Amino acid sequence: MRFEDNSIKNKISYYDFKRGDVAHPTLQINKRRGFFCGYITKHIGTDSEGNVWYETEKGGVKDIMTPQMMMAAANIQRNSNES
Repeated sequence: MRFEDNSIKNKISYYDFKRGDVAHPTLQINKRRGFFCGYITKHIGTDSEGNVWYETEKGGVKDIMTPQMMMAAANIQRNSNES
């Protein structure tokens, strides 16, 4: 499965795929720290609009961002899936 930042996750069970329960390979939806687009991340929650928010740190600067905000700051183009 290819995600919007072009990360690819192989080995997905049909059960998880059918339920739509496929996690990004580097973003963690738990309280452990992860790493995404050059940021150290820690999941803090999801808002009422479905946006997923992370505490981030990069170069000693802390912020609260969504994965899309981290991708934009790192100049990573979204996968458009256009033919």
